[in-house]
Amino acid sequence: MFALFSKLPRVLLPGCRTCHISTQRMAAVYVRRVPGDEDMEIRLNYGHNSENYRTYNLKRRQNEEITRALVRLQNNILNSLSKKKKKKAKEKEPETNPNQEIEIPINLFIEGKEVDGSTFNRDAWIQGAELDICGTRLTVDVNPPTVRSISLPSNLMAGFPQLPKCDAEFVNLNECSFNWYRTKFRDSGDASASKQKSQTQEQEQYDICKVSDGIIYTPTVEDIGFHLKLECIPRKGDRIGLKFESISEVEVSAGPGVCPFENRQLFTQAETEAGSFRVVTYNILADLYADSDFSRTQLFPYCPPYALAIDYRRQLLLKEITGYNADIICLQECDMKVFEHDLLPFLENTGFGGWMKRKGTKVTEGSATFYRKSKFSLVAEHGIMQSEFLREPANADLWDKVSQKPALRDKMMERTTVLQATLLQSTHNPDHFLCVANTHLYFHPRADNIRALQIGLSMRFLQQLCQPFLSEGKKMSVVFCGDFNSSVKRAVNVLLTTGHIPEEFDDWATGGEEEQIGCELSHDFKMISACGYPEYTNYTMGFHGLLDYIFTDTEHLEVMQVIPMPDHQEVTQHGALPSVVFPSDHIAQICDMRWKPL
Repeated sequence: MFALFSKLPRVLLPGCRTCHISTQRMAAVYVRRVPGDEDMEIRLNYGHNSENYRTYNLKRRQNEEITRALVRLQNNILNSLSKKKKKKAKEKEPETNPNQEIEIPINLFIEGKEVDGSTFNRDAWIQGAELDICGTRLTVDVNPPTVRSISLPSNLMAGFPQLPKCDAEFVNLNECSFNWYRTKFRDSGDASASKQKSQTQEQEQYDICKVSDGIIYTPTVEDIGFHLKLECIPRKGDRIGLKFESISEVEVSAGPGVCPFENRQLFTQAETEAGSFRVVTYNILADLYADSDFSRTQLFPYCPPYALAIDYRRQLLLKEITGYNADIICLQECDMKVFEHDLLPFLENTGFGGWMKRKGTKVTEGSATFYRKSKFSLVAEHGIMQSEFLREPANADLWDKVSQKPALRDKMMERTTVLQATLLQSTHNPDHFLCVANTHLYFHPRADNIRALQIGLSMRFLQQLCQPFLSEGKKMSVVFCGDFNSSVKRAVNVLLTTGHIPEEFDDWATGGEEEQIGCELSHDFKMISACGYPEYTNYTMGFHGLLDYIFTDTEHLEVMQVIPMPDHQEVTQHGALPSVVFPSDHIAQICDMRWKPL
């Protein structure tokens, strides 16, 4: 058997007293060991008094003999004590007995037996093993709930909800404990602030004040001028990991004041009743298109650069989207990173489920759909790339015509347009099913022929999804949301609301003779534009018009309320959209619906 105390050389530090600590047990050795990884991580807190107490981190090979890991740990502890010794000597602090020396015995035990030195790390650092350092027993906890980092936004505004980015593993964030504080100075990663903290403990107690708990916090006016500090204690079941703290780089600011969407939210203060639901469709302007030199100088030169940054816009977006109290949310131009780090965790925390369909592997934005789980249960998720669906056998008639025009064929195949369809079942009335479709059609102003093909393909796909339900006599309804990039008289609205466009429809000629084909398109749903036809839903200096719609079939659904658009003066207050009070160049469309009586 292996005993490090007897086999390792005793390292003696002149001028230090012998380490004597009574044996105590605490779960303080945290080991990260993932199957398949070559390395493992070891973290522990240790000190023979409060002055020398610190955290030690080791990264070792899983197939390394434990002797080497324990020697390294011993050396790290001795080096730390040596630095303290030198610092005292420099400060000329008196020594009680400079001839005294310190020895650091370290042993690892499994079920009370010392571990053999040839044992590999992966087999030695197991759950429940005990590390003995100078008589202090530290219990090994393998893969405990762990927070590796917490990132707070680089822009914090009073009145706007804040959601940290947490890099965590072996943890359920919903079980973790979160505590928010406001503080007047930063005491993490800031040498001067740390010095200030150590010098004036009373100042720390005065300037640090707990303001809330929970993962989401909305700063108040009292927080203006303060930094925010977030403390997280990771948990999973009955297991508890090390506390992690993060302090914001910036102070809370006052923000832009009242935003026009807050006036619209006066109509959505309450959630909808059973048997009804609220729908929002919103192109939220992808960061990919908002925060670039081109967008700052050409697309949106009237908007301050800080208001185009995602750290600013995400705060407005979260407050706006959640304040509508919707049951179904369809977003376009949703960045993958915004979906993963902001929208999904934020909305999941408030009772939503959701998913995203990217525009292929090379595009980092796409469509995202969320649904309130108290109103709907998920049946299925379906997503298609329009260009791929066009080539399926069911669409051979369209593909044959498109293939006759190489310019049209190439344009269609280059498009990354996707259709997202979410099949839901009402939790209040299980007899009702809902197909929620979400898309963002091709944007080019002279591509109505492309959009006609895309909307035709979309309706064919939706009919394929709904047909099995309808064949079984189930009540399946369709709500089709999106940025359709199409005006009222064009193919999209005409096809959806009349159920038909003929071969000679004007849109087929918009691409010129080299792209012109004639296709008759139809569908069987009886649909309307639920929000009517406002003058515009997109407003920039270079263009304004109606592009965004919520289409719904009328067989089993009826519209109860349409949330009014913002006043034109509000839209143009800062020139155009986006602005310091509008996070997107589009305006959300919102309406309430209910199931018709059976």
